[in-house]
Amino acid sequence: KMLLSNPTVIKWQLRFTKYFVSRFKNSSAIVAWDLGNEVENMPSDATNPDAFYVWCDTIGNAIRLADGTRPVISGLQHTQYGDYKVNFRMIEDTCDLHTVHPYNVFQSAADPLVSQRPLLDISYRCKVAEDLAKTPTFVQEFGATGYTNCSKKTEADFYRASLYTALAHGCHGVMWWCAFDQGMHNYPPYRWNSIGSDYGFFDKDLEKKPIAEENLKFKKNLELLEGGTLPPHKCNGVILVPRCERTSNELNEIIRSSYILAKRANLDVSFAVALESIPDSPLYIFPSLRYNKTITKTRLDELLKKVENGSVLYLSLDTALVRGLPEFTGVNIAYREEVSEVRSVDFGDYTLPIFTNKLLTIESTDAEILGSDKDAGGVFFKSKYGKGFVYLLTMPLEDYLAKRKGAFFKENEPEYDRIYREVAKCAGVERLIDSDSPFVRFTEHSISDKECFVMAINYSNKIQNVKITVKDGYSVSTVFGSEIKNGTLEIGANDAALYKIKMGLKNDN
Repeated sequence: KMLLSNPTVIKWQLRFTKYFVSRFKNSSAIVAWDLGNEVENMPSDATNPDAFYVWCDTIGNAIRLADGTRPVISGLQHTQYGDYKVNFRMIEDTCDLHTVHPYNVFQSAADPLVSQRPLLDISYRCKVAEDLAKTPTFVQEFGATGYTNCSKKTEADFYRASLYTALAHGCHGVMWWCAFDQGMHNYPPYRWNSIGSDYGFFDKDLEKKPIAEENLKFKKNLELLEGGTLPPHKCNGVILVPRCERTSNELNEIIRSSYILAKRANLDVSFAVALESIPDSPLYIFPSLRYNKTITKTRLDELLKKVENGSVLYLSLDTALVRGLPEFTGVNIAYREEVSEVRSVDFGDYTLPIFTNKLLTIESTDAEILGSDKDAGGVFFKSKYGKGFVYLLTMPLEDYLAKRKGAFFKENEPEYDRIYREVAKCAGVERLIDSDSPFVRFTEHSISDKECFVMAINYSNKIQNVKITVKDGYSVSTVFGSEIKNGTLEIGANDAALYKIKMGLKNDN
């Protein structure tokens, strides 16, 4: 049963791999070799994640011995952070390319397919996998998964926004599952599949569905770009991924919520593991810490040295005990009590409801209090630390939003991104463009010191009419999509537009 760890099974896998690759390596149709489809789902020794490393390295090297001219692809579906049987951080040593399979219906189905969380889940999973595995990562497989989940129109809308999201965030490529409907077949394995197989660009009569037209339109827009791609998008901060002592999926939901909050706050971020060397950044986000071994003292000292030299650190607490917290936050905690309820946090000119399991009552603080609870006193603090600043939120904002239904697709939701905008402003993050809608978000792609591309994407299934602000001294021209007129952009549902922003010309927008 241990298909990734049984020696006899691996022997026959090796024999098959060597023969298969040697037999077909002269085919011009082959561009790379894949370890297998979603191999992390194969039975293995879940108590020892090293079993997957050994299997992956063994099969990968067998491929390279038979054909050293083509890259080896991981074929993985998930992004796993902790000591799961497959830790995708191992991919750096074993594969040339990494993959994700971000199916909404299986991974983020709480919100409608065409809303912000499922759409940004695609770029999030690709970006976090590439940053943590340190291996180029593409969306090898994704789809709407049939018409119980959506209509054919909704499927096309989802695909359109997904394509531009992947392009804007450097996902290298996407592959839709699949080209042709297969649900009409009445032979194995198709007749065994109760959820259907009508996922294609073309129906059973080989007629194009709406999604096929979106593919053609996207291809035309790519032809407007040199090389059919954009320069890498600018990242302004780093989300630190803590040591995983919770279930991997639970942590994944928290990190993704932090990523979406950053996008809403007009931030683009990269990812780093808190247990590894801390990369340089003007801003660090360490969200919803629950367990007591989220970071080692060595890495915490390294992180605080970055702050001492001028960076900004934001951390939010769930139930974690953090070494030296009063010393680097300026906050002295009297005690904490279990409450497990939504608390109303007063930020002066606005109020946010946030769920917390623990309420930390403050005894004293040298920090500035930016948000408070009627019983506990301060809950959101800003403290000077060397040349930089530390922000502390004593409630697990990101965990709450991961579980709050509709937080990222319903209109008139509380403006939780204001917390992230505060820390971004303190870190000196300056963007060239913004909108007054949390659903119309941007990426910036440098062409030169004075010019860049900006991609605008509407992460909602409604037309958005939004006010646009452009940094003084810059002008905007349209590459494709809706034009910005008199400081206003009307952008279609789940649609995108690409602009060039140049320095030194009068801004008429």
